[in-house]
Formats: sequence, structure tokens, C-alpha cells
Amino acid sequence: MKKKKLKDLFTGYAFSAPSTLLLLTFLIIPIFMVFYFSFTNYSAKQNVDWVGLRNYLRILKDPAVRYALKNTLLFVLVQVPLVTVLSLAVAGILAQQHRNRFGSFVRSALFVPVVCSLTLLGSVWYYLFSSDPSGVVNTVLSWFGIAAVDWLGQGNTAMAALCFVNIVRSVGYFLVIYYAAIMDIPRSYLEAAEVDGANRIQQFFHIILPNLKGTTNFVVVINTIWAFQSFDLAYSMTRGGPGYGTTTMIYRIYQEGFWNWKMGYACALAVMLFLMILTASGIIKRIFRADS
Repeated sequence: MKKKKLKDLFTGYAFSAPSTLLLLTFLIIPIFMVFYFSFTNYSAKQNVDWVGLRNYLRILKDPAVRYALKNTLLFVLVQVPLVTVLSLAVAGILAQQHRNRFGSFVRSALFVPVVCSLTLLGSVWYYLFSSDPSGVVNTVLSWFGIAAVDWLGQGNTAMAALCFVNIVRSVGYFLVIYYAAIMDIPRSYLEAAEVDGANRIQQFFHIILPNLKGTTNFVVVINTIWAFQSFDLAYSMTRGGPGYGTTTMIYRIYQEGFWNWKMGYACALAVMLFLMILTASGIIKRIFRADS
């Protein structure tokens, strides 16, 4: 019996060893390396020297980081509420009124941007938001008598354009999650509410929404992490411009690490972003736990 247990234990370790090795090599060890290099002047152009907290003190004085932090927080505060509300609203409408081929088509159509690469999506929208009067978006606006706008050449409109594209892309993903969660709610709850005279809106707010608390927690946390990690659209649509108008924290890390070759400073920025995401996720979980 003891030999069988040892054999089963060995078999388990043998099967888990490849995935464990991959996690150690490409995830856990690199994380510890980032923490270590954040205290050095690591660069491709010079030897690694320990500099202590110098990189972190530099962050406090770097105006570019302040712009990147402001843009990232704005991106999070705009995207997370809008994506959550829109995906929930569309999923609720499709689940209650369009359980047919039309509803399936709408879900599939909204999910298409999720499948596309964000860099590819950003490149397409770059041309759609062209400042030329013949650009697609400006052409549509001209139908209503609105003058052409330099969407990606001004800080406010450029950030608005990035938020819009990312919202369009993200809604399709979270819509599917909400739709599956709504379909998992027992029909008997809705039927009982209907017998009691509750209309569709009342059923949504008093039956469906309370049963989606766990799903909403997941959606908000994942959406927040994605928003903090936004990079692809800023890279493909604006290159962080105009000026620092759309520079996000990840884009700033990219600039320092791969433009200026200051890997140690980039690692310090990455650690800062990691702590921000960890704090935001903890606050969100605490809020949902307090509501339960």
C-alpha cells in the first residue's frame, strides 16, 4: 500500500513538473528578477551596479511618470464603469428578449473585436480617426454639420479615442461572461417574479443583478487589471502622444526599457505598477465582500 502511495505521488509530481518548470522559468523567476533589478542601474550598455532606492526616488521627480500615472488612472476610471455597465446591459437585453438567432448573431458580432489583436485593431482605428476631412469618422460627423476634428492630434480627443476603441473591444468579452451567468440563473426565480407582477426591469434589478455579484466582482477586477496594463492602443494609434497626452504606465515602461535602455528604472516603474494593481484589486475585493 505504501509503495502504491509513493508511486501515485511520484506520478503526480512527474505530470506537474513540466508546467511547474514553465511557471518558474517564465513567470516566478522573472518577477523576482524585476524586483532585484529595480534596485540596480541595469542597462544593456553598462555593468549592473546596486543603486538602492535611487530609481524609486527618481520616479517621484519624473514629470513623464506623473503624466503617465494620470492618463492610466483616467483610463481605468473611464473604462471600468462604462465597460461593466454596457456589457451587463447588453447581456441582460439579449438574455431576456433575444434568445434566438438574432441574439446569437449580436453576441458573435460584438465578440469579433476581442478575437482581433489590439495592435491590429488600433491600426484600423488610426485610419478611421484620421484628421483628414475625408476620414471615416470626420465624414460621418460632416453629415451632421460638424467640422473635422484632429482626433489623435490633441490630448483630450486622443485619450477619448483610445478609451472608445478599448471599450468597444472589451464589451464583447465581458458580455459573453455576463450572458452565461444570467443564463445560469434558475428560470423559476424569474417565473415566480413574473407571477407576482414584476416587469422586465424589476426582474433585472431585483432578481438578475443580485445573482450576478460574484460575476461582477470578477469582471471589475479583470477589467481594472487590463486597464492598468493598457499599451497596445497607445502604441499603435498615438505612440503615447501628442506629447505625453496618451502615455500610459506600461508605455512609459516600454520607453525607458527599450528606447532609453534604462532597464533598472523600467523595472522600478514595473514594480510601482504591480503595487498599484495589487492595491486596486484588494480594494475592489474588499468592497464586494462588504456588500455580501
